[in-house]
Amino acid sequence: MSNRDYRLCYVDNNIMYFTDNFDNQWGDDWNDAPYEHNAGEPYELTDDEGSKQDGYGHIRRIAFMPQWHWRTPCDGTLNSSLSVKDINAGAAAWIYSKEGGALRGGATIDEATKWLNKSTSLWGELTSEVEKLTGESTLDETAKKGLLTYFNRCEEYGRHVFWDVLTIIGADDEFIEYMAQHYQEPKIA
Repeated sequence: MSNRDYRLCYVDNNIMYFTDNFDNQWGDDWNDAPYEHNAGEPYELTDDEGSKQDGYGHIRRIAFMPQWHWRTPCDGTLNSSLSVKDINAGAAAWIYSKEGGALRGGATIDEATKWLNKSTSLWGELTSEVEKLTGESTLDETAKKGLLTYFNRCEEYGRHVFWDVLTIIGADDEFIEYMAQHYQEPKIA
């Protein structure tokens, strides 16, 4: 399946989620506002569930670390008035930066990676499902270094958050081992 077949449907904790079933994709509480306190990740089909089902799709994930100031629909408010359904319908962009402009729900992976490159972000695809779908890995050394940099800067959220993300996205044991070997403990003054 090409990058054009996957569309942005959700963004959370510096991870963009793309589905091959954008028009029917759903997740827990995607119709509830505020999305930032209610919504869960998109419902996902496994490889052996080949065809699209109502509310479910194959999911690809891109983790990113912005090198710029960026905004989401919930910035500047305690509780936004938007649900994931609203955002994907075009009520707001998932992410906005001065350098890259708006990145809206329904953007393709190709459009998102152009946006990330324009915004000078470090990024890499995190899903092991890509290997299963295409037979090849897209998590190259550049992506690993970018993610390691992101991990090393996760201090404000706590390192455990990133390890949880690796587990949630299904990172393989080889990548988790890579992260463990290359992670540098921060120096405390």
